[in-house]
Amino acid sequence: MNKKPIDFVITWVDGNDPKWQTEYQKYRNEGFNSVRYRDWDILKYWFRGVEKYASWVNKIHFVTCGQKPKWLNENHPKIHLVEHRDYIPEKYLPTFSSHTIELHFAKIPDLADNFVYFNDDMFVINNTKESDFFVDDLPCDEAVLYPTSINGTDGQFDHIMLNDAEFFDRHFNIKKVIKNNRNKWISTTYGKDVLKTLFLMPFPAFPGIMLHHQPQSFSINTLKEVEQQEEQLISNTSNNKFRTAEDINQYIFRYWQLGKGNFHPYNIMRRGIFFPIKNDADYQNIFNSKYKLVCLNDVDENVDFENEKKRLIKAFQSKFPQKSSFEK
Repeated sequence: MNKKPIDFVITWVDGNDPKWQTEYQKYRNEGFNSVRYRDWDILKYWFRGVEKYASWVNKIHFVTCGQKPKWLNENHPKIHLVEHRDYIPEKYLPTFSSHTIELHFAKIPDLADNFVYFNDDMFVINNTKESDFFVDDLPCDEAVLYPTSINGTDGQFDHIMLNDAEFFDRHFNIKKVIKNNRNKWISTTYGKDVLKTLFLMPFPAFPGIMLHHQPQSFSINTLKEVEQQEEQLISNTSNNKFRTAEDINQYIFRYWQLGKGNFHPYNIMRRGIFFPIKNDADYQNIFNSKYKLVCLNDVDENVDFENEKKRLIKAFQSKFPQKSSFEK
């Protein structure tokens, strides 16, 4: 049973904002990538999902560079509007890197000790409980070994994952980690995924940890501990205005929790689903599924944006037809 309240943190950028685009191009030598920052106009449904299916949340920290949706009820008692300048050291601003934005979350004023981080493409679509994210004030997570490689389609991201794995390997001996918390790493809670760990355990090198594109539970003490240990590493990434292959990201906080054994074993893959937005996708089927969470990831540059946007909004409107109290 949890004794502490649980906050949500969500980050958002309005890539259609001309002022933001001008500021972006001031620091970027290449043209503006409109595909990367296109807005699907579905943020309001994130708030509707939270109100309907996660009403137990203590506070929502809405993090932006100062942008605010016109429809947002800023006076809602659970909403805390957070600008980058409110918590990120001035020497790193302005920033256009999600890594810098995430690495300094511990400095957000009045952030609860226990919080869940959402990207703005992660939605609550069915009833959730506090115990889906924290149990006995421990973050719920799935500790499964998985090879880190650079054979994917996103070379930059793959390199960042290698940087994160190197961070873990520098601070932890994976064999000792598993030995000290065997019941958390070798757990039937993970279903067949536990076999991945059993297969990779005999290898001498640390392979990496399985990722999930879902909201991440964090203890704020984790972020503070890592910052104390790796202040220079965090500073090096924060100095980059945009993401680079030399960065680390917020996964180092997750790795720290897993390495320290400060987590509760939980089957993350049964809780939610990663669903890439694509042409003629069956969004309604996902919304009607048993999953509690969905990550609607915009990864296909060739998608028919205007058509899929209409279809996606229609599906969301069918799922959440009523305005939430977070809207004016």
